[in-house]
Amino acid sequence: MEAHIGRRQLLLSGCLGLLAFPLAAYAQPTRKAFRIGWPSAGTQHSPRFEAAFLRGMRDLGYVQGQNLILVTRCCAGGDLEGLNGFVDELVRMKVDVLLVSSPQAAVAAKKATTTIPIVFVAVANPIALGLVASLAKPGGNVTGVTHLAGAAGEMLSKHVELIKEIVPRGTRLAILIVPNNPIYQKVDIREVVSRLAQRSGTTIHILEARRADDLPGDFAQANRDGIQGLVVTADVLTFTERKTIADLAAQYRLPATYWFRESVEAGGLISYGTDFAELHRRAATLVDKVLTGTAPADIPVEQAAVFEMVVNMKTAKALRLAMPSTIQARVTGVVE
Repeated sequence: MEAHIGRRQLLLSGCLGLLAFPLAAYAQPTRKAFRIGWPSAGTQHSPRFEAAFLRGMRDLGYVQGQNLILVTRCCAGGDLEGLNGFVDELVRMKVDVLLVSSPQAAVAAKKATTTIPIVFVAVANPIALGLVASLAKPGGNVTGVTHLAGAAGEMLSKHVELIKEIVPRGTRLAILIVPNNPIYQKVDIREVVSRLAQRSGTTIHILEARRADDLPGDFAQANRDGIQGLVVTADVLTFTERKTIADLAAQYRLPATYWFRESVEAGGLISYGTDFAELHRRAATLVDKVLTGTAPADIPVEQAAVFEMVVNMKTAKALRLAMPSTIQARVTGVVE
């Protein structure tokens, strides 16, 4: 009889334990889902950049839709009013971090909040833009990854040298800029270009495009001016309209250099710059530091360390260009 009662008590306690288990599991605190606000001045985020960032976050234990929510907002390239509105919206949402990947978005975010942490990625000259006090000690609520921390004309000079290698007899060059890029409020681009022209022994024209509609007129003007080589600078507009720009360069048979490998994949001749997808992956590390309690002021700005040169051989053949051996030795990627 006592043995029978003991078995009944054991079964009863086991059943109660099974009933208690889901209640205990339900009572466990769930991990917070962090919200990352990502405003862009482009018509859409680059899938490759977004995938690289999410891959970096996943490597650190963050999964989209579980403990990470990416809130993206995009507007037409150059629409600063729309961009400012998106930034203000994300600030009102009180996202945990603002991720910005253009000078326009970075400046807008800096103006919009002094409390929400901001992580920029692939933004050049962050000190000149007033985003950080220094690379080692950013101060404030901003840090990030820059692809160009030095003087404004440093990368531009490398591209002028590159186009001169491609068109060695070229004496009339042009540089395509987007004048509403905030860096041109801090740097006198005409003075920079004047020094480059003197150093390279060429005449360099400045072509300005504030919106996509300006691009056909710019290329027509370059054709009338007898331009023999073009440097396309980095901007949200030149990235978003990379296919249009590559097509116009092909139409006018104008050799051009680009900052983005995506421009070469769209039909452009050659790019020189850092891998922007890799910078987005690296930005995940900084976002993680912020989410785990480190103040942006104490997170040094990281700099691009590896640069790549990508050539579109089909475009080179169409332009009847033979790449010099000096360039072939530095090529890291080829688009056939």
